[in-house]
Amino acid sequence: MSAWWSGHSLGPQSFVGILTLPIMVLSASCSRHGSLPLSMPLLSLHKHDSKVSSFESHQVSLTPFKTIQDITPVEYAAVLVFTSKSRIEIKAKSDYFPDTREVEIMSSSPIHETIIAWLHKCFITFSSQISHNDQYIDTQFFTNNRLPDKESLQQVPDIMGVVHCVNQFGNDESFVRWLVEAGFSQSDTSIMHKFGNMVKNNSDIKKLIRVLIDEDGTFQGPEEHTEVAKSLCKSGVRMNCEKFKSLIPSKTADTMYGPVVVGGHNWLKLKAVRITVFLKDEASGKFRFDSRDPEHYAEGTLIPDVDMMSSAVCNTAYFHYVDWYIYKYNNKHKGATNNSTAPTTQVSAGSSQTITLATPLPGGSTTERELRKPKVSKEVTNNVSKKKKTNSKKSRAT
Repeated sequence: MSAWWSGHSLGPQSFVGILTLPIMVLSASCSRHGSLPLSMPLLSLHKHDSKVSSFESHQVSLTPFKTIQDITPVEYAAVLVFTSKSRIEIKAKSDYFPDTREVEIMSSSPIHETIIAWLHKCFITFSSQISHNDQYIDTQFFTNNRLPDKESLQQVPDIMGVVHCVNQFGNDESFVRWLVEAGFSQSDTSIMHKFGNMVKNNSDIKKLIRVLIDEDGTFQGPEEHTEVAKSLCKSGVRMNCEKFKSLIPSKTADTMYGPVVVGGHNWLKLKAVRITVFLKDEASGKFRFDSRDPEHYAEGTLIPDVDMMSSAVCNTAYFHYVDWYIYKYNNKHKGATNNSTAPTTQVSAGSSQTITLATPLPGGSTTERELRKPKVSKEVTNNVSKKKKTNSKKSRAT
């Protein structure tokens, strides 16, 4: 594996060396203190007491990215509590932006997770090779952990590098030094917005790494009623991953990014995996995201191992296929009865997701009150009407 930074070739050891330099500096500053053992404090989430209504699940598209607007911090905290305790088997990742009151929801994809796992392994491997006294200083790299301060609790970086050390008083201290965010369904704008929020209340952060996985165009599934769609749905059974991948030709260095063509349709093609490193300007104490100063900025294209990349691309293509099959095929045949009159949460990009409350809202809407009325069959209604007419005639005769 190798990476190119501004036209220069750097191996992964040099790349991670740029990121792990503060370990050596901190090691030198801590080595003069006593031989106290170093404890590793765990990063934990703050618990919220907000009550959450139970939701009835509905089958929706696994669309990789959604933005839900006008969500208060209390509402988002309640959703976090609900999803952490619910029976949902696959949980999407979400980011909350208090300044705009927006929640961004992303479905994890194999290509995203593979890149993160590779970088995580690099950080651990090369940081452990830097000579230092691990009795006084150590590093840990967390994936999908929330930042520890209250203000940034809603922010979840893909990788967070933390340095633990013992100060001059013998007390344990920890500092968040590096953050990594990878975007496949996320946009560059979204990642930079998230970085801005994360560094706002965390002055110890020195380096930010952005990974952009560029797709060649926007994914589109086969159009309904086309020969490709009919052929893929002909058996009425969705292909499993092994069957899908068996139809893909072996990948080479030239084709490891795709296209992945199965059933006459291109399910995925990538352009590049780009990495950008932002270093904090110590003079101003800020990150200059708009600057391309080589002392604080580096950018390059990651060229990963063919086997690793090919597997991730093929698995992500299958992810697209499953999404299309469930949403376009299954929902067309089974979803007619799933339409609900319950309130809908509006989502950006002209789409919406239906969330039905299992317990009625206070007061209830007109529709909900009607739904709670006992159902009476037409036969019973007709009998009641006949009895009323008979009684009316008797009273007149009397």
